[in-house]
Amino acid sequence: MDTQISIGTLLLVLLGIGGVILIVYLIVLIRNLNETLKKANIVIEEAHIVTEIAAKRAQEIDGIVSDVSTSVKSISENLKGNLNFAKLAAAVVNLGTAIKGFVDKKKS
Repeated sequence: MDTQISIGTLLLVLLGIGGVILIVYLIVLIRNLNETLKKANIVIEEAHIVTEIAAKRAQEIDGIVSDVSTSVKSISENLKGNLNFAKLAAAVVNLGTAIKGFVDKKKS
């Protein structure tokens, strides 16, 4: 029994096999893409949390730097003779308190 296959039929069979392989490949690709997107979402959420923490710490440090700046300015004015000794002592105490608060917050 000899069966003849035409070139057109052979091309259709090859295209069908290629189509099935392409569909399987696309299914695997979409499955891997789905897992990659899940991991990317986790990374983005963690980055958002880290950004919020950094912003909060930056605001705290800004307040501490502001306190230190005010204390240093007060000491500087006192050294120029614009303030009395009591205000100088208060400014030095405030500076020490601000620096201590900065060190304590940095440790925690």
